[in-house]
Amino acid sequence: MGAPYSGVNGLIYVSGVEIVGSNTWSISAPTAVVAMPQMGDAYVRKGPGQREWSGSISGWDQADANPLSDAAQSGIAEILLIYPTRSTLTNYWYGSAVFGQSAGGGTNAGVSAGATFNGTGDLTPFGWS
Repeated sequence: MGAPYSGVNGLIYVSGVEIVGSNTWSISAPTAVVAMPQMGDAYVRKGPGQREWSGSISGWDQADANPLSDAAQSGIAEILLIYPTRSTLTNYWYGSAVFGQSAGGGTNAGVSAGATFNGTGDLTPFGWS
């Protein structure tokens, strides 16, 4: 087994634009479990159903551009690429997602920028076997 990745050197693109200032991300891809009972069964049989995926990106707002805000306000699905580390650009997740936005700040803190996203189709992992 290889060494675990550190997120410190990750790379995120939304519709071809690097998300500068990002510092955390997450992806969740659960599979629904569906009941498939048959007459005469003493126990309910279950199997995999449809999959979905979603996640979030957090970071610092940039004075010259805010692609997370742009993606959230576009009203269309955007292409998302997440590389866990810049040192292995052959391993990444790819998919199309609809974005929402969050932001915050204060007198003694930088302005944060964040987004949630929901996949509109397949989430494809590349590079992992």
